[in-house]
Amino acid sequence: MRGVKTQAVFPNHYGSSNVRDILQGLEKDSKYFSAAEQDLMQETTVFTYDRKNNSTYSTTDKLYLAYGVANDNYITVGSNSSQDLGKGLKIDTYKPYINNNLSFWLRSTRSNGQKDVCMAQIGFVVSGQWDVIIKHDVLPAFSLNLSSVLFASAVPASAAGSETIKAEDAFIMRADGSTKLSGSAASYTASEATVKPAANTTVTFIVQGNDKTNDWYYAESVSSEKTVSASAIQRALDLAIEPDMNDCEIWIETTQDNITYAVKAIKNGETEKKEIKNVEITGIDTPVAGTALDTSAVSDTVGIGTVSVVAWTPNDETADYNTAYTASITLTPSAGYVFTASSTAFVNGNAATSVKFNDDKTLTVTYQFAATADKEPVPTYNVQVENDGNGIARADINSAAAGTTVTLTAVPNKGYKFKEWQVISGEVTINDNCFVMPSNDVVVKAVFEEETTEGKIDVDIVVGEKAPAMTISNTKEELVDKISWTADEQQLITAGNDIKISLEVTDLSSTVNDEDKKAIGDVLSDKMVGQYVDISVFKQVGNLEKTPVKETNGKIKITVTLPETLKVDAAKARIYQMVCVHNGKAAILDAEYNAANSTLTFESDMFSTYAIIYKDMTEEKPTVEESTQQPTTKDNNAATDTPGTGDDAPISWLFAFIFISGIVVVVTGLKLKRNEKK
Repeated sequence: MRGVKTQAVFPNHYGSSNVRDILQGLEKDSKYFSAAEQDLMQETTVFTYDRKNNSTYSTTDKLYLAYGVANDNYITVGSNSSQDLGKGLKIDTYKPYINNNLSFWLRSTRSNGQKDVCMAQIGFVVSGQWDVIIKHDVLPAFSLNLSSVLFASAVPASAAGSETIKAEDAFIMRADGSTKLSGSAASYTASEATVKPAANTTVTFIVQGNDKTNDWYYAESVSSEKTVSASAIQRALDLAIEPDMNDCEIWIETTQDNITYAVKAIKNGETEKKEIKNVEITGIDTPVAGTALDTSAVSDTVGIGTVSVVAWTPNDETADYNTAYTASITLTPSAGYVFTASSTAFVNGNAATSVKFNDDKTLTVTYQFAATADKEPVPTYNVQVENDGNGIARADINSAAAGTTVTLTAVPNKGYKFKEWQVISGEVTINDNCFVMPSNDVVVKAVFEEETTEGKIDVDIVVGEKAPAMTISNTKEELVDKISWTADEQQLITAGNDIKISLEVTDLSSTVNDEDKKAIGDVLSDKMVGQYVDISVFKQVGNLEKTPVKETNGKIKITVTLPETLKVDAAKARIYQMVCVHNGKAAILDAEYNAANSTLTFESDMFSTYAIIYKDMTEEKPTVEESTQQPTTKDNNAATDTPGTGDDAPISWLFAFIFISGIVVVVTGLKLKRNEKK
């Protein structure tokens, strides 16, 4: 840790946790990473909040846990800052980058919790209420040094045989093999390719192409000089036409220590270009606060054709105070010269911060200059926090400059809860426990109030005769939040009276009224009605009368089990949907059919007449994905004329996981008092 002396911390402190010790051990464990892979792994500095000491601290490791905030639908990896803990690469938790339902630890802690740590689960928002003693998986992130990567391809490493490449196949990075494959080479014409391995060397020879329908590859192990014709490749892959080798990617490779090294083939008749190994860039003025940033750069290195103007990050025209600026320059080689992934660069005599070999054979060089000078000191003002004696309260800082955001924390004593902040002096507005510091001192006061008695919540599902069985996926608290309560009901709830919510399902096959039947018929199209049902929601608080709920504030997730009369055998294909009639209008609802247990799941905020409708398919039975009727927005089968090998694929992080998965429960909704017994 940086800037933190030896002191007590809460059990959820990531920097001193056992999980961090385990990750540090994995960094050097050859069971998980080979020596070559360990050499590619880079240290990353990340910041995390220390709840007990009200401060941020940094850790620098090769393997680290991602960051997340409760109820967000994304997590972040990569370097952040003490001022912006959520800065970094955002990863959507609703996208299946990894297997669904996997829950794993984050390094961020829950607000006010001493043992609670945030946890992510694919397909859900981040949860912040998990005790550190609960077991969950660990998915560490890490950064790779990709400067030696030559290109990437979906062809398996050191492949053998001839195969079609599928859209879902993962890309494999190929490192620059000019050293590992020294003495071995490959060349080609339009109709054939020749491989010449070095003496006593075996290489894998690969041709990757596209037949205007699919990507394909031809691969074989070669230990002596060999020529492979385009016609032989055509026969091996049963292609409709003979491939033109000029339209293919051709290379040789070898895999050592889990790293695949490659050298691309050279077209016959072309001379090998001279490699530019080192680049010198000069003429960039060091940023000075208050002056314009210099956009010119020069290079006297032999083989450099053009030098781009300097692009600055941050993208300012005039340098700001106390800011570290990074210059980015792109170089183009002259005819007869070439950059490679191993080319290095110096800027104003200093080693470049990064060097990237681009797909278009140019070289992009970046260099971070030292931070500019600080501004003159700005005045600061005091922050004083008081309380009414029924809890403790504090601010994250005791003094601050005007414009600074101040965060307040209030912790009630047992039997009390936080009520509000009062501004004693300073004329500030407090929102979400924060205010912006004005140009004067501020005094605020935390006010607490006694907690009230909690009632219990009961949820019943009543299924009438011949009606299909149904279940609700929402939690009790979510259901309470989705129902509107009268002033009388709200008063009884606050006083601790019990809440009863019921979902009642009735068969309407013989009693549905003509108006509802006609409304449903208007939207059927080519589908049939399987069963009419009434789905109603009722509420009751204490001894008040039970009343129906026609509409809810949010959608309730319902799963209906199809009756035996609507099921078909495995040889037939049938799709199902739900229709809802509300206020005289019918609408087909999005529904997900689970063929394994014959259930149909949908969401609705309207409760009246419904119908289960279906359509028998006359063609081949749809797949499970088709039967769920979920739309797709991505086409992974688009054909191209030339193979996609993904040169310089920008892979900046990977995940690995270890422990046992747990369960996510996200509780939101109306802030009501409840007993532990549900």
